[in-house]
Amino acid sequence: VERDEKLTNLRWKVKEREFKLQRCTSDSQVWIVREILKDKTQALGLLVVYVVDFLLQINLGLMRDALLASVSAIWTLTKEGILTQQHPITFLGIDMIMRPNGDYFLNQRRFVDSLLNKCGYDKNKGNSCVQVDKLPDQPAPPDPKTLKCLQGHSGEFKWLATRTRPD
Repeated sequence: VERDEKLTNLRWKVKEREFKLQRCTSDSQVWIVREILKDKTQALGLLVVYVVDFLLQINLGLMRDALLASVSAIWTLTKEGILTQQHPITFLGIDMIMRPNGDYFLNQRRFVDSLLNKCGYDKNKGNSCVQVDKLPDQPAPPDPKTLKCLQGHSGEFKWLATRTRPD
């Protein structure tokens, strides 16, 4: 809540122009970068915020630099990566690659592979089909450490299932 208030109240100037962030109505983690004008506000870019990770989609220039300086006055920004053909970036498990024609290619292959590997699955393991001849014996409940690990795996796979598309 405190972070959201700070972002809502954030204002910065470049010469005589003033800018602000406005929360997107369809996604509370997306903020629209706007210039404040007398009769309207013009959208200039997007800031995606997830816990302590920020993704800024905006043109390079003085306004962007002033925005980053304003955000840096509130939080410590540690790593900046600018997406180019030579420098793909990853944000929240999504790999972003710039193609030679300027298009963006997004995928989650590395995230999915690392998640499967972390859970003991890799490309050489798995079931091609499942057949159950009899129900397995009821195992003993897991100890707290194992339960926490299983809950973590469950949450990661649930997130993956609801945040990815097969295309």
